[in-house]
Amino acid sequence: MACEKESKEEIVEFVEPKPSAAFSYSVPSEADPFTISFKNESKNFSISRWSFADDSTSSDASPTHTFLGTGTYNVKLFVLNGEDYWAQREEVIKIIPSQLVNLEAQKNGDGSLTLKYTTKMTVGETIWQRRISSTATEVVSNDATTKVVVPPGTFQSFILNVITPKGSLTQIPVMLTDVGVVKDITNFDNNFTVSKENNSGKESGEGSLKVIDNNIDSKFFVGDLVSPGIVWLQFEYFEPQVVRAYTMTSGNDADARDPKDWKMLGSQDGVTWVDLDVKTAQPPFPGRKLSQTYLFSNSVAYKYYRLSITSLQSGTAFQLGELRLLQIPD
Repeated sequence: MACEKESKEEIVEFVEPKPSAAFSYSVPSEADPFTISFKNESKNFSISRWSFADDSTSSDASPTHTFLGTGTYNVKLFVLNGEDYWAQREEVIKIIPSQLVNLEAQKNGDGSLTLKYTTKMTVGETIWQRRISSTATEVVSNDATTKVVVPPGTFQSFILNVITPKGSLTQIPVMLTDVGVVKDITNFDNNFTVSKENNSGKESGEGSLKVIDNNIDSKFFVGDLVSPGIVWLQFEYFEPQVVRAYTMTSGNDADARDPKDWKMLGSQDGVTWVDLDVKTAQPPFPGRKLSQTYLFSNSVAYKYYRLSITSLQSGTAFQLGELRLLQIPD
């Protein structure tokens, strides 16, 4: 009896390789820094999905996208293969206003200031605004160059809006005095400390960091203070700075907690201090969440600046909405 050899076909199942996600990006033209080209460098994928962190998406493999404003964007690429295996890649893209527009203020013989700017961008529209309250502005000019008048001893806030033909906006806020641009160095390269912290810690709802968060709706609060000394707030700069003014903002309630006597001090070593500005028997702030600016004469770059509160309006509790250190042009 003859043996029959059975024939079997071997079935080979194809498995797609898993995808990997990668991409790079570039700005094709300095004239339009908001338009960015993305190059998909992923492997083993069939579908791409992009998220640009500005409520827009794309399914193109390598899209070009125009952002409509400066800011930080966490761009995500999501890729899939035919078997629905996926991979994801994220990159942070920063479009920084100060790197796109340089604002200048020139003092004129008649006491006015000429405001102008330079940029490599193609400009479609320019809008200069003056801030007239914490929530309102007025348009000063739509020209590339404009003149403004700031009364001596006062500060005014302006906003430069530069808009590209595609509608992308760069905003440059600036504070001016009669001699030029005021630079706020409150949060510039320093360590900030206080002599007594809020009981819930510096990062709490009324902790010391609230007094330098540039938000007049928050505040630093500390209670159970006793003389002498009361409380101090100190900036230690990595490099010495010349400060000629500071701004204090009242808290939201209880004017008894406002400072009455205080000193702004400067030091090179944190041990020996020089009086830069001394205020005594000051009345409560005339309103809540109200900012007042104090100027003083100083030409020395100090490493340390300390606001020393030596007495309060009454009681043992202190509060302050904001403390800002300012550099004024010569």
